[in-house]
Formats: sequence, structure tokens, C-alpha cells
Amino acid sequence: MNPALVSLLWALSLTVPMAQASNAPAAIPSSGPVARVQIKISAPDDIKSQIQQHLAQSLQAVGNVELVEETPRWTIEIVTSVLQDNEGRAHGLGLSFVILEHGPQMQMLVTMAQAWRYVMAAGFLQDKFIEQGMRQLVSRVDVLAKAADLTVMSEHKMCVIPLAKVGEACRDIAATLDARFLRASAASDVAATLGSVEQPTVAKE
Repeated sequence: MNPALVSLLWALSLTVPMAQASNAPAAIPSSGPVARVQIKISAPDDIKSQIQQHLAQSLQAVGNVELVEETPRWTIEIVTSVLQDNEGRAHGLGLSFVILEHGPQMQMLVTMAQAWRYVMAAGFLQDKFIEQGMRQLVSRVDVLAKAADLTVMSEHKMCVIPLAKVGEACRDIAATLDARFLRASAASDVAATLGSVEQPTVAKE
């Protein structure tokens, strides 16, 4: 295998985040960064409007969430199927939802490519063969899809609920997004900010 490819893959492996624990992380301050969330719903118009309203209210209750139509960080996609009895009366709702996170892998590649450009520009690579292979890899990152076009399916659940429980289901979806992803992302940003603060130097007597 090309040594440059091995080096890049090894470096990328160091940046892959660990899987989230099943327990919800501790609460973080409500002054954290705003999460851009998009909602996509496939359902009959009357049910779609109910889900849209309930889910928007539930996400606003979470705090630090901005509902957007373009360039989201997360997308909640919901597909429904109305369950009917033999007489055609609706008595339940099949609901499936996924939470998509946009662009983390692509952003990782872009960051690593920038780092390797610095390494090569500074002349740290002494092996010309490795440097040539690394330049080829870095150049290919530039022609890949944009970050917003690459997504990761972070959560997927299916359920069957009574029609009267639509609001409760929406609260559960918002809570899942908050506990599994938004708090963890905000906590990571806070930790990075705290880590960048220079520690005071204690004078020695």
C-alpha cells in the first residue's frame, strides 16, 4: 500500500470520535452554540402539519435550535403511514424517523488535507516518494463532494402510535436529538474553548 495513504488513514483514525454512550450526557449551559436543524416530513397534509407544529415546538423547548431550510447541521426526516381498519377509519400511525448529521467526514478530510499542506510546505517530509503520494491524495480531496452533500445516519427508529400521541412522539424525537447529539456537540465545543484558554503561570518564590 502507498505509504502516504497509510499515513493519512492513520492520522484520520486519530480524529474519529468515540461512539456515544447510551446514557444521556450531563446538561450543558443553554448559552451554547446554535444547532441548525432541518425537518423533512412525508405524511398526509393534516398529519404533516401536526407533526411540523409539535416538532417545532419541542425543538424550540430544547433551546439553542434554529430551524432552517438550507445548510443544516442535522436533518430529521420523518415518514408516516396511516393505519386503517376494514372500514377505512384511521386508528393509528406508523412512524419512522432518522437523524442525519451533515458533513463530519468531509470536514475531517478537509482539515487533515490542510494540515498535510502545512507539513509539506514546511519541508518536514524528507522522503520524496511519500511527499509525491501525499500531494496526490491532498489534491483529490479538493474535488470531492462538498461537506453539506455528505451525511451520516446517526439514529433510526420506527414505532406505531395512536393518532392522539403525535405530540408525545415529537417530544421524544426532539429529546433524542438533544440528548444524543446536541448536548454532546455543545459540550465538545465548550471543552475546546476551555482548552484554548491559557493557564495562568504561578510565580515561584
